[in-house]
Amino acid sequence: MGVCASRDGLRMVAFLRDERGAAALQVILFLPILILLVLGFYEVWKVIHVQQVLNDAAYQGARVLAMGPNNPHPLSQPEALYVEQIAENLVRCYVSRSPFVDRRVREDPESDLLRVTVETSDKHCGSGVQVQVSLRWTVGEGLGGHQWAFFMNMVGDLTAEAAGVVLCERPGDDYVPGG
Repeated sequence: MGVCASRDGLRMVAFLRDERGAAALQVILFLPILILLVLGFYEVWKVIHVQQVLNDAAYQGARVLAMGPNNPHPLSQPEALYVEQIAENLVRCYVSRSPFVDRRVREDPESDLLRVTVETSDKHCGSGVQVQVSLRWTVGEGLGGHQWAFFMNMVGDLTAEAAGVVLCERPGDDYVPGG
């Protein structure tokens, strides 16, 4: 019995010292962690991208307000839009074209998930304009609208704001400096 016991002991020690398959075990253990890190970085990048889209949209809306005419659209149609409506439509269209916003906003820019506030004081030379954009955002939502990260189902609002002043040399202004 002493001989068999020592052979089994040697086999056990040899088995414990065997390093074959160690790399495969390390990959199996660390691959899920690596995948979660990559997906987390992707989510952060999407949030940063959508925030930049909102910033750009607010800027473009404020730019239209500052440079646009203060009178109705020159076309003599009953559905003529004012510059505030043009700016709001521009912002909604700009945001809805981003591939990373919610599918419902891409399909319907008038969705309740996207809120646009356009403010002008009196639309005269030097008066202030302001555009605020707010988008309901769900973390972990994929491009197809599916929730890939069910454990990260966090909902919040991304917001952006831009302000400026009405330019004095706009078409349709009754006041022109030096005139």
